[in-house]
Amino acid sequence: MALAKAIQSKRIVELQNDAHGFQNTNKSKANALDYLMDMQQQSKERGGLNYEKTIGNTIRELKLFRGDYIAFRDIDKDFLSSFVDFLKQAKKASKYGVTKAGGLLSNN
Repeated sequence: MALAKAIQSKRIVELQNDAHGFQNTNKSKANALDYLMDMQQQSKERGGLNYEKTIGNTIRELKLFRGDYIAFRDIDKDFLSSFVDFLKQAKKASKYGVTKAGGLLSNN
């Protein structure tokens, strides 16, 4: 019960900080790709192979777009808009990561 209260208190402080424009610098410096790789692993362990593949494809395209480190603080409306534009020009890749000749990613 004490642990639950501590977690609740921490979350309340985070919400209040967000409401007043204060940023949690530890959270904002975290690598979003690490988070996605953790999600991919969890999906694999649960047997969600399609979702695991989707996350893997997203990670691959994000790395091509910005490299191996993308801080959460860098993800905003402009980042996402640029990423969508990047995806519209991205080439299809085979399941082995080799770019297929001529084809672009589907709108899906």
